[in-house]
Amino acid sequence: MVNKKNIIMKSIVSKTALGNALIILLPLLFILLITCKKEESNLKPVPNFTVTPDEGDFKTVFTVDASTCTDDHDNLNDLKVRWKWEDGAMFTDWSNSKIETYQYTTSGSKVITLEVKDTDDASATIQKTVTIIENQVPTASFVISPGTGNSETLFQFDANSSTDDMDDISVLQVRWQWENGGPWTNWAYEKITSHTYNTAGEKEITLEVKDTGGLVGNTKKSLTVLCLLTVNINPIEAGQVIIYPDQSGFELNTEVNLTANPNLGYYFSEWSGDASGSSNPFNIIMTSNKIIDANFNEGVFEDFNDGEADNFLTDGSGRWNVINNAYKMSGALANTTAYSYYPFNFNDFELSVDMKVTNSGSSGHAFGIYFKSQSANLKINSYRLSIQRNGKWYIGKYVNGTFYFITNGWVYSSALNQGLNAINNIRIIFNGTQVDVYFNSIYIGYVYNMTTFTSGYIGVQGYDSDDYYNVFIFDNFIANSGNNSSKSTTQNNIASYNLRNVIGIKGDPDGTNF
Repeated sequence: MVNKKNIIMKSIVSKTALGNALIILLPLLFILLITCKKEESNLKPVPNFTVTPDEGDFKTVFTVDASTCTDDHDNLNDLKVRWKWEDGAMFTDWSNSKIETYQYTTSGSKVITLEVKDTDDASATIQKTVTIIENQVPTASFVISPGTGNSETLFQFDANSSTDDMDDISVLQVRWQWENGGPWTNWAYEKITSHTYNTAGEKEITLEVKDTGGLVGNTKKSLTVLCLLTVNINPIEAGQVIIYPDQSGFELNTEVNLTANPNLGYYFSEWSGDASGSSNPFNIIMTSNKIIDANFNEGVFEDFNDGEADNFLTDGSGRWNVINNAYKMSGALANTTAYSYYPFNFNDFELSVDMKVTNSGSSGHAFGIYFKSQSANLKINSYRLSIQRNGKWYIGKYVNGTFYFITNGWVYSSALNQGLNAINNIRIIFNGTQVDVYFNSIYIGYVYNMTTFTSGYIGVQGYDSDDYYNVFIFDNFIANSGNNSSKSTTQNNIASYNLRNVIGIKGDPDGTNF
């Protein structure tokens, strides 16, 4: 039979042991429960941030903002953050500030790492990538206006077409070098400027453009500055100069032809300035800017070498022609005088003409010069000096169509060359009321009180007394007027004398005046 007492005692013992065990286990269980509860409630923060902008260059300031981070039990202000700006870099110090800025000094893709930590030191990270573009050299570009010109041209240079990958045109600086090896202008923000050149030739212009990062780009252009030709007319009313080719400027080493064309009453004298000599036309090589003076004298210079008797008018007889670079009067009209004249009124003047007779039926046929004629008809009112191929000569005048000798008829002079084809130079200087006479550079004498005619035309003439075929040749017709005349007498070989000693005044309506 089971002993109930023993059973009861065993039951008590068992309950006692369980109780003791529970006493030991319950605190441990409580601690475990508390720990598990706490660990289950403290989650890691949730990291997040924005980066602005997501692309830039070395000048870009990037802004990172971690204000959107969260935590299950800490507020935002209690969270701490730190940043690593790219792989391989060190983290910044922990900070409660959620917004930071940063600038990069190298290009490429940059991984930004954010680490967030709560008050229980639980932390988490997140990464985002930004792109840093390498700063490029500015593209220099400019326009020149006008494309060509000369030393008087104001050239304009415009660099507004220059560009930069990062900078606006307004913050780019420029400077200029106007020709290779020349000085530079100062750096400036103004993109438009102007310049003139003192010398001709090809000019290499260099433009440099600098961005805010200090990078400099450049470009070059060539500009042709033409040689400038300035031609002055002296005196201004004396004539014109024809320039060929007729351009505002000339490239270096261009050959330019100048032809001086005198107005009536003037003849071309010489070139001066950057040219010299009396050749007309004249060629000049444009090696630089040139200033040339075309000098004219008042008067006539006609050598007939151009095949023309420029500005000479004739009697209409049809017997005057330029042949073999000389002025030829030919034909046979009995007892007539053929004449040709230069229609300009001369007061004081010096006149020189070469003349000869190449065919004549009589040694007495006269030819010579007219001066101070009052009309186109030289046989009405004018002075006249004629010679013959036998060495004789005279001075006379027409008054209202009537002829009067001033010398005592024909006078012989050994200074005159005689015979057919003998060339004689006849030269007179009319100064005031006195005329001085020269034959072949030999001074013959003078006449004073020549007051009948004070001014008039000058010309040449030939006289036929019968029907023989007469040919008179005139060349190198030169007349200087006013201040261009030498206005002096020179005694050569033959003693000078007053031509009044050989004057016959019979029938002269002016009495003692001539």
